[in-house]
Parts: sequence; C-alpha cells; structure tokens
Amino acid sequence: MGVSSVFCRRASTFSDNLLNRVNETFWTRIYVSIIVLQTGAVIILESLILNYNQEQYAELKNIAHAFANSTTNASISWIGPSPVTAPEATAPAQDRFSRLIYEDILFMCFQAFQMWFTFDAVYRQNTMQIFSSSMINFLCGGFGVIQILESSKWLQRVDDIITGFTLTPLTAYWQVKYIEICLTAVIGLFACVLMFLAIRLWQQFGWNIYKRIGANLEMQGVYKRYQLFLMLLKLNVFFEFGVSIFYLAAVTSRYNHWGLQSYNEAFWVFHAVITALLVPAFFMAWNGVRSERHALVYAYVAFSLLVLADLIVILKQSVSTDADDNWAFWLVIVSAGILLTAACIIHVLLVRANFGRGLPDQLSKEHVHNDSRLSNLDSTIDSRKRRWRIEVEEEPERSKKTKELAGYKASILASTEQLEKKQALLDDVRSERHVLNKERKALLAMLNHIQQDLAMVSEVEQTLEKERDDLQKQLHTLRNEQFDPLKDEVDAMRQAEGLRKLPNLQQELDQKMTRQAKALADRARD
Repeated sequence: MGVSSVFCRRASTFSDNLLNRVNETFWTRIYVSIIVLQTGAVIILESLILNYNQEQYAELKNIAHAFANSTTNASISWIGPSPVTAPEATAPAQDRFSRLIYEDILFMCFQAFQMWFTFDAVYRQNTMQIFSSSMINFLCGGFGVIQILESSKWLQRVDDIITGFTLTPLTAYWQVKYIEICLTAVIGLFACVLMFLAIRLWQQFGWNIYKRIGANLEMQGVYKRYQLFLMLLKLNVFFEFGVSIFYLAAVTSRYNHWGLQSYNEAFWVFHAVITALLVPAFFMAWNGVRSERHALVYAYVAFSLLVLADLIVILKQSVSTDADDNWAFWLVIVSAGILLTAACIIHVLLVRANFGRGLPDQLSKEHVHNDSRLSNLDSTIDSRKRRWRIEVEEEPERSKKTKELAGYKASILASTEQLEKKQALLDDVRSERHVLNKERKALLAMLNHIQQDLAMVSEVEQTLEKERDDLQKQLHTLRNEQFDPLKDEVDAMRQAEGLRKLPNLQQELDQKMTRQAKALADRARD
C-alpha cells in the first residue's frame, strides 16, 4: 500500500509539473497543441495507408493462391525476359508490400515516440531537444516523399502483373498514392509551423535556464553538453531499442520481409541479450552523468560498443548485392541507430570530462524546483489550513493581518514576474542597441574612408588643373610669341622665292586629332 501510494503521489506530482510547464506561456500551449494535432493527423493518414497496403498484400496472396496449380505464364518486364507463373510474379510484390506494412507500423510508432519526445522537451525545457524535434519533422517529410516513390514503383509493377495475366484491377489500386501525397503535405506544413514555434520556445527556455544557472559561461556550456547527451540518449530509445525489438520480430517471423539476407542463431541470442540490457543501460548512463560516477559512464561506453557492433552486423545482414532488393527505409533506420550510438559514446565521454564543475548542484536545484515544490504542496496547504483555522478562531486580528500579508505576497510575486519580463525586454533592447552601435561604428568608419578618398581625389584634381593651366600658358607663349612670328617670316621668304606657304598648324592639329579618334573607334570595334 505504501509503495503504491508513493508511486501515485509521484505520478500526480509529475503530471502537475507537466501541466505547469505546458501552461507556462501562450507559446508552450500552442506548441504542445500543434504536436498533438500533428500526431493524430499523421497516425490517422498513415493508418489509412496501412489499410490499403494490407488490402494489396491480401489480394496479391489471393492471386498467387488462385494460380497455384495453373501453368499459365506471362512475361513481366521487371522480372526478366523469361515467362513466369502468377505465384512467381506476385512473390516479389508480396514481399515488398509486407515490408511496406511493417514500415507503416514503424512510422506510426515513431510518431507516438516523437510526441513523447516533444512533451519531455517542454517538461525539461531542453532547447536542443525542441529544435531536434522540429528538424525530425522535416526528415519525416522526406520519408513521405520516399514512401510515394516506393509505392508508385511497386503499384506500377503490380499493374504489369495484372496486365500480363489479364486480371481484374485491385480494389485499392492507386488510391493509396493520393493519401501519401496528402500525408507528405501535412507533415511539411506542421514542420514549418513547429520550427517557428521552436524559435519562440528557444527564447523562452533560454531565459529560464539563464535565470537558473546565471551568467557563468562555463556552467552554461557544461549544462548544454549534458542536455545534448540526454537528447541523444532519448533518441536511442527508439533507434536502438525500437530497432532491436523489430529485428527480433523480423527473425522470429519471416526475416526476408525485413530485407535481411541472412542471420545466425548464435547472433540472434546475442542480440536478444543486448536488447534486454538496453533499458537498464539507458538508466545507468542517465544516473552516471547526473551523479558523476565514472564507473557507470565507462560501463555504459563498453556496453554501447557492443550495441554498435550489434547494429553494424544487422546492417551488414540487411544489405543485398541486388540494389532492387534492398529495403531503403530499414537501412536508413539501422544506419541512424549506428550514428546515434556512436554520437552517444562520444558525448558521454565529453560530459564525463566536465565532471567536478558543479553539474550535480545545478541538477539538484532543478530537481527541487520541478519536483519538491509540488510534491510537498498538498501537505503544506493542509497543515497551513489547519493552523490558520485555529488562529482564526483564537486570533481574529492575526487572521486579518495574515490575509493582508497574503495580498501583499501575491502583489510581490506578480510584480516580480513583471520585473523579470521587463528585465528580459531590457536585455533584448540593450543587445539590439549594442548591435546598432557596432553597425554605426562600421558606417562611420566607411564614411571616414570615403571622406579621405574624396580629399585625395580633390587634391589630385587640383594638381591636374594646375598642370593643365601651366601647359596652356606654355603652349600659348610658344605659339603666339615664337611659332607664329617665325612662320610669318618663313612664309614671306617662300613667297619671295615663288614657293607655297607652309601648311596651317591648326589644320595639321585637326587632322591629327581626327586620325586618332578614328583609330580609337576602330580599336573599340575590334
């Protein structure tokens, strides 16, 4: 009874904390509401796609069963030049549609996981987790595109089978494609909206973390590294544990439906043991970094290396030499698990390097702020109510003063909240002013350089004008005082001897300028 009571109380405390975090601001409420709407819409659309794929798979099995004893054959272009029977033609399509069924189930499970991942991000106020959740939505949109291409490819191949054996078109034929297009559009729309909301929450959560940690940049870096590791650890809940569970299901049922080319029973036992130890390993890593226990961290790293080897073997078993037989979705999921496992190993070691810098103190403050405040709230209120009820009966004046004090307290709390908001706005304004001052200094520096260039150009202009004027004076003196009198004297002497006058200097200058202008024009045309 005692254990169940403690559990119920802790669950109640957690739900109260979660509701407080969700209702903290307008943006948190909108963000969580959009996540719930997205999860519901995507799961509904994906379940419709799943239903159509199941119908396709069932009707393909019916075709194979109906032609089981028939010798009728046909040439199917994507199978090969040789004629094949209906069971032989439908076998690859059955295999592929069975994979699509598992793919739909896996994607719906991931949507449920992502909703929990987002709720946890809001509860923990993990800014990195908020952004990663938004980025995952864009990756899900990419999955929608791949789903459309994969479905179209195999629906066309089913169409070839129907045409080759002159069959009646399947009831679910091609209808699923429009739902897949709708699903991709819905995911893309939600991804854009959630990215905008994530930016808003980043500002809000960043301010809350700053108030809790302070301006210590070193501690902020330690805390962000810790948050990043926790985010990777939570993602591995799906990409390690989820993939491991589905692999066990694949081997237990029909492994070829999962694109597995081979498997070994001894490895299956090894994988089952690894899968059973994954959840305890997650808690071991979480406890190790919170309590700064080196032994737990090293134990988690050693176990993660085994998980990494396990996933690499699964990936190797899943790769086929025939590219058409590879299941792209499954290969991407397993590869993501490998990358996340490696990232977890690296980041847990980076977190361990920060041991001794005060992280447990910050986490204990966070724990007290999130849990203890509400876990003791009911008992505190009950005790105060009993005490104040007695005091009201015995001390009416004290009751009056107590109510007045409570009013002052409420005013102080409200004013404190307003003060924090004003301080946040003031910090934003100061930051913006700092940016504008930097831009102003840069512009002033540019204007100073321009002014210097203008002064230099003016100085050069004055120098050139002076040189031009000096040349004009020199030319005027040379022509009027020396050249023209001497030319007149020479022309007179030539006339006395019966010769023509010398050519006019101005005409020669004009002809020379004309030739130079023509040469420049010809050069420009070339």
